[in-house]
Amino acid sequence: MEIEAMSTFKQVLVGTLAVASMLAASTSFAASYSRVGGAGSSNFTGKTNATVLGNSLPCDSVKLTVNVTASGTASVTAADFETRAPGTLGYSAACDAITSNGLPWTISPPTSDAGPGNVKVNSVSVTIPALGATCPGNVTGTLNNSGVFSFSGALGLCTVNSVSPHLSSSPVVDAIFP
Repeated sequence: MEIEAMSTFKQVLVGTLAVASMLAASTSFAASYSRVGGAGSSNFTGKTNATVLGNSLPCDSVKLTVNVTASGTASVTAADFETRAPGTLGYSAACDAITSNGLPWTISPPTSDAGPGNVKVNSVSVTIPALGATCPGNVTGTLNNSGVFSFSGALGLCTVNSVSPHLSSSPVVDAIFP
């Protein structure tokens, strides 16, 4: 009887350890973000366009600063819609006047490595004086394996999109999906 009880105890112990190791493995392979060089900030730069009631405002010197943590979470910590100085060729006062509200904007864990709509930036809000609108909501887009983010969709009353070649990250940020 003692031998049988010890055998049952060993089976239960081995089963418990197996389940525990699977749970530990699944959390270590959770969907996340990585940044070349490890945790820190990356700049996504490129062109965007916003449209309100048929009026369009293209901004071709945009910089979004994204912080990636050691645990693989990410958030937008700064948004600059005109990176050129006033008087510089191509400078846009209308883009420079755009304000970003409620930073940081959290970024949900990716839903795939690089598929369509794999990334969602939450609680985005921008005020665009030239179009007379504040545009709140979530932005869903695609982050490909080379760190390029593209998006298109509704943001409150606004329609927003990146413009080809979209927003490139430096250092590169990638989506990691188990």
